[in-house]
Amino acid sequence: MDASMRWVGELLLALQRLLGVKCHHMLMPGERLNRGQSIYANQYKLQQEDQKLVLYQGTVPIWSNGCQHCGVMYTIMQHDGNLVSYDKTGQPVWSTDTHAAGACLMVRFVGLLGVVASLNMFCSFEGAEVLWECKGRKRALHNNLIEWTGAGRYDPNWSCGTPFDMSPGKSVFRRSRNAHTLQPMERLDCGQHIAAGQYRLVQQEDHNLVLYHNGAQKWANNRTGSDAMYTLLHLDGYLASYNSSHRCVWSSSSVGDGAAQEGAQLVLTQDGLLGLVLEDPVRVLWECLGRQVELCQCLQENKT
Repeated sequence: MDASMRWVGELLLALQRLLGVKCHHMLMPGERLNRGQSIYANQYKLQQEDQKLVLYQGTVPIWSNGCQHCGVMYTIMQHDGNLVSYDKTGQPVWSTDTHAAGACLMVRFVGLLGVVASLNMFCSFEGAEVLWECKGRKRALHNNLIEWTGAGRYDPNWSCGTPFDMSPGKSVFRRSRNAHTLQPMERLDCGQHIAAGQYRLVQQEDHNLVLYHNGAQKWANNRTGSDAMYTLLHLDGYLASYNSSHRCVWSSSSVGDGAAQEGAQLVLTQDGLLGLVLEDPVRVLWECLGRQVELCQCLQENKT
């Protein structure tokens, strides 16, 4: 995101805040979710159900606040920075136990959900502090916010609540150091690739993600004309391509139980097998040509 687009985005957020227009992906101080109401970012939606607060990926629940029998009526982002669920008697039954005046709740297009403080009057995320993330992934959310502002750098020694180094460094969503894999929250931008032997997976300028063998195409996600700019490996175990507006235009078919799929990596073997894999024990979530069994056997043999 270049400086001019970043400035426009922050100005729009500021106008929404000043005019009292609700941001669809944020819960600002004093705002609340009543039963049936939600905030969302792409395919991720946080909704207040009859008894609990639930984060969905599409129609699949991937997190809840566990208030199954608490009689929750609404959840509010309090002005003191605490996200609290209340029952019909007005008693608090769950909270994030966070405290920072002006903090807000946000859901991100990569499936991160957290309470964030230290936004300036223009809702800029540079210098923001992550107080809570629903699955404990505070660093991942912090780095995602830096990427959104266009800084694209992070301090590998950062821990939540401490200053971070904005000196030149690696992109948050960086190309994997391991030439034949992508790790969670790594991405391929246009022109980038991973390779193994004579096989190469390329994010092309024509918006396609393509697997080649000695220059011959073996597989593609067929997204010509989609404006796909990068392909990202999500924390919860699926691969997705996004356009310049950060809208998903393609994804692998590995979407399921997010908790059970966390930690999956994209692997390209020297035999041309390309898939999403969990280790210990080896489990293949997706393979580009449906060869899950073959990829699983290959990885098991390599382990031995």
